[in-house]
Amino acid sequence: AVPAGLVGARLYQIITGYQRYFGHHRDWVDVLRIWDGGFGLPGAAAAGFAALVIWCRRSGTGIRPVLSAAVPGVALGQAIGVIGNWFSQSLYGPPSGLPWAVEIAPRSRAPGYQDFGTFQPLFLYESVWDILISIALVRLIRTRHWTGGRALALLATLYAVGRISIVSFLLTGPQRSGGLAEQLAAAIVIIGSVGYLYVTR
Repeated sequence: AVPAGLVGARLYQIITGYQRYFGHHRDWVDVLRIWDGGFGLPGAAAAGFAALVIWCRRSGTGIRPVLSAAVPGVALGQAIGVIGNWFSQSLYGPPSGLPWAVEIAPRSRAPGYQDFGTFQPLFLYESVWDILISIALVRLIRTRHWTGGRALALLATLYAVGRISIVSFLLTGPQRSGGLAEQLAAAIVIIGSVGYLYVTR
């Protein structure tokens, strides 16, 4: 699941932010520059889940217990991974003077915001949200005996809700182009996941 997840995460980033790689004055070779960042949890989750299903079927292992064990870790992993945006300075919001605002280098500031130094740390907000999701999942799985499918659907719903909120505040130019596509994908995920939770209530 891990290698498949890495490939899926990169493909998701390329698809939702294709202008960064294939737009005017862009070099498509940047697709291969993974050391510059550019991984998306939705793509990692989809590809990793597909690999997991294939493995479970071939090995005769029940997928529900495996999902129950893995799903909280996916949320926690995203909480850790999204901190990488602090180093790449690619996930920040409007200018802010709050104590926890982060400084963004002039070269990484969005057009029109060159005169501002500190911005809202959207990566931090997303990280905290993902930690709360992980805690909620652990509690539901232990106390309510939720199956892996319902836990996965709840993860997808809560993550998509948080992601829509985060993307709506993005200021970074290259990522802004993929904001609408990402919000649309998140909305589709929410509809499908909530539908599954309703059917399996």
